[in-house]
Amino acid sequence: MNKKQDNTAAHAAPRPLPENHTANKGGRPPKSADEKRDKRKYVYLTQSEFDSVNDFCDENNYSDSDFFRDMAFKGKVVAAVTEGEGRLMRSLAGMANNLNQIAHRANRDGFGAHVREIVEIRDRIANVIINTQQK
Repeated sequence: MNKKQDNTAAHAAPRPLPENHTANKGGRPPKSADEKRDKRKYVYLTQSEFDSVNDFCDENNYSDSDFFRDMAFKGKVVAAVTEGEGRLMRSLAGMANNLNQIAHRANRDGFGAHVREIVEIRDRIANVIINTQQK
């Protein structure tokens, strides 16, 4: 053979698929007829109501449909947690975790050995509460 070798023989033809083979389309499985939301209701709003709904939905990443569905079936719409509130909750959870670890050590070693740590965490939690109430 010359310098360029024929590689066609090295690549085998694809195997034939069985007769009952169906392609895996992937993705989400189709919803049943009961689960499909294909019915529509129209709602008339004043301009101020319309603006209020739009503002709420924009601020809380709600669709109009989710807003009205939650109001109709739950009687309320819960605003999403803001980024600042999320940070605050993570901070408080971390402090609670630290306090729990100190409580375990205090039960093991005696309370007196961990008074300083407990007071520090108490003060940090109090500061978070005070700062939250001032907002």
